[in-house]
Amino acid sequence: MPRAITRGIALYRAFFAPVDHCIVAAITWETSPGPVESLFSHAARVSLEGELAREEQPIDEERIKVLQWVTQHAGSFDYERIIEVLAKADFRAAFPAAFTAGDVHFIAPDKRALFHMHDDRGVDIAAVERATLAPLYRRFNDWLLDHDRRRIDAVFAGIDE
Repeated sequence: MPRAITRGIALYRAFFAPVDHCIVAAITWETSPGPVESLFSHAARVSLEGELAREEQPIDEERIKVLQWVTQHAGSFDYERIIEVLAKADFRAAFPAAFTAGDVHFIAPDKRALFHMHDDRGVDIAAVERATLAPLYRRFNDWLLDHDRRRIDAVFAGIDE
């Protein structure tokens, strides 16, 4: 897990410049009898500011899918703490019983790309243009999972150095 946190932070820093616009978006599933504590209910701890947007979609009589997001500059909040929380999300003893990290995405609208840390298993970074990801591909190539390597190498084959 410490390696997942260290690598997640390194990838975030390589992907985002501190002044980049970043939409921090979280999807959680709330159940009756009430809401769970989420990343956004702990916003002061990770220094998220700005107007929080929220949309709810009922799934059935007991569950509600909740999407919450806020726009920040990529370096203006405690992304390290969020990455740490995501890496530890599967370790229930580390959090209050009602806490869920949910699915958290860091969206870079100017780059038309997103950064998604699953949990201690790693990070996905996706972009519309492969040139956006080429510097990460070259710099962190040895971090690619072997079962994904052939497919990812094919995506970047022939891209200008």
